[in-house]
Amino acid sequence: MSAYVEQHDSNGQVVGVVESDPVIVNAATLATTAVGGAFSKWNGVAPPGPAGAVGAPGNPGADGSQGPQGPPGQPGADSTVPGPQGLQGIPGAEGPQGSPGADSTVPGPQGPPGDVSTAWPVGSIFMAAVSTNPATLLGFGTWAAFGAGRVPVGFDASQTEFDAAEKLGGAKTHALSVAEIPAHTHVQDAHNHGLQRFPTTTGASSGFTADTSMSGTPAAVTQVTAPTTAVNQNAGGGGAHNNLQPYIVVYLWKRTA
Repeated sequence: MSAYVEQHDSNGQVVGVVESDPVIVNAATLATTAVGGAFSKWNGVAPPGPAGAVGAPGNPGADGSQGPQGPPGQPGADSTVPGPQGLQGIPGAEGPQGSPGADSTVPGPQGPPGDVSTAWPVGSIFMAAVSTNPATLLGFGTWAAFGAGRVPVGFDASQTEFDAAEKLGGAKTHALSVAEIPAHTHVQDAHNHGLQRFPTTTGASSGFTADTSMSGTPAAVTQVTAPTTAVNQNAGGGGAHNNLQPYIVVYLWKRTA
């Protein structure tokens, strides 16, 4: 609670009101003090009136402009516990193929030479149209002439003639045996058979039947002509026939070491 004192000028006009301690000025004291024609009038204690009703809130003011960016804070420490694995995203579409790079103008280093000897291991057959030993042509191995005058044939375990490597067989010529000659017959041309008889007959003998009582010189009679099939005549010369297939000659070598 406050006391108020009016201040007047020398003409009695109020020139101000000041608040004063109510202990000094109380409600029972009303006095006027003049100082040089001016005076103060004690107005006593003014008790406060009842509180007024709360006024309606005013309209909110417009947003102020954004303040300047504050300085960044210190980065936090890294977590020692990894977070859970996120779901895998859908793969993106494949990009277009890039243009091929330019060819290098600097050749790469020469690689080590290959070992051609592995192409002809020991036991291999080398075929050529020149007589030069493969040791000279290839630069490795020991070679021996192989299969002179013979043609090679593939291995076949199901045929006794071809069931082992380097097995020999066959012949350049062959003479047919009787069993190998095709069955056939020889037809003999028509020919004459000459017959003779004794002119004199005695006893029971007659005609062409001879006995000891017949005499005289046998005389020719009419010849009989009759075709017949000959089964006892020889044909052919009995020589061997050529048994060679069409061929071309090359040099064969076998690697032995």
